[in-house]
Amino acid sequence: MQAVEFETDIKNGIVRIPKEYKELQYKKNVKLLIVYVDNKNKNSFKRKKMSAISIDTKEFKFNREEAHEI
Repeated sequence: MQAVEFETDIKNGIVRIPKEYKELQYKKNVKLLIVYVDNKNKNSFKRKKMSAISIDTKEFKFNREEAHEI
């Protein structure tokens, strides 16, 4: 699977693919993910203070060789 990213407008339910990705017109099946900005709530994101967490790792056994196996 390959991925490309671009910004475009949706007009009348049609997503326009930029010319530099013209090879996509020959693909029969694609996966499309739409991420959009809600201009009404654009500034509604609030910063949240993060606090530290603690994880007990006494019983955790880590084997570097197993971690790097394919």
